[in-house]
Amino acid sequence: MAGQSPQARIKKWMECDNYMVAVVEKWNHFARIRQDCFGFADLLACRPNKNPGGRGDICLVQCTSGSNHGARVKKILNERKSEAQYCLLAGFRIAVASTKMTKGKYEMRWQEITLSDFAGDCTGQLLEGKCPDA
Repeated sequence: MAGQSPQARIKKWMECDNYMVAVVEKWNHFARIRQDCFGFADLLACRPNKNPGGRGDICLVQCTSGSNHGARVKKILNERKSEAQYCLLAGFRIAVASTKMTKGKYEMRWQEITLSDFAGDCTGQLLEGKCPDA
């Protein structure tokens, strides 16, 4: 997998773990920038529950390199707080996944973001349809 982007490596890893994965980051030709889904997600992944009748797993993933992992977590918790909390309340899981080369092979780091990671609780405002200050 040498030469691949972190996103490509993480997508492949998730597919091997029985996820169906879609790239939801897009290129904005006019602005000449990449835009993430909801301002933070590169991948949308889902897989069924192994137990019949159980709820499946739907996850939004921010992909990055190992050296940028912490910055991406901070971005979600600070700059994309409302969007991330709204997605969590809707039932999505959110994770930051990064890859880095260690001893000649890539290792992946996976960090879940949960409602308890956010400073201050504005879930009531979000559920009422009010837009809290980000």
